[in-house]
Amino acid sequence: MAPGRHARTSPSIATLVESRPPGSLSLTLRVRGPLPAEAVWERYADPSLWRAWGPYIRGVDGLGPRLRAATRGRVLGPLGVVADAVVAAVDEDARTWSWAARSGPFVLRLTHGVESVVLRDGASGTRAWLTVRGAPVVVLAYALPATLALTALVRRRVEQ
Repeated sequence: MAPGRHARTSPSIATLVESRPPGSLSLTLRVRGPLPAEAVWERYADPSLWRAWGPYIRGVDGLGPRLRAATRGRVLGPLGVVADAVVAAVDEDARTWSWAARSGPFVLRLTHGVESVVLRDGASGTRAWLTVRGAPVVVLAYALPATLALTALVRRRVEQ
């Protein structure tokens, strides 16, 4: 496959970049899929839909019916893990949003985006990406479930 080309729905190779502060790690994941960017964005923008595409999300409390900056809530994960969440920014036009999640002593800073793309077969689709920053052990542990969630986000239709 030519450089820069991706299979229709396969995850791309993650990009690892050392970031500030020292000892933290930044990881960017990108996936492509056939769902339209508008539909994928709505699945991000409505926290009540997160459980449908996030296999590790057990519930979302307090983030409201739609993402907006300065909203605080909680994301309930597997094995009783609870992350306090603060939405830092939402740009509906650019289809990007960022937030911080804290569970115990660990904080992750996450930035998400959704873009319309032309897939390898010429069909319209979406690229969803996530940049996550935090303690290396937490960032690396989060990489697999995050990739699975992004893949479901752009590929699997959800009953609303």
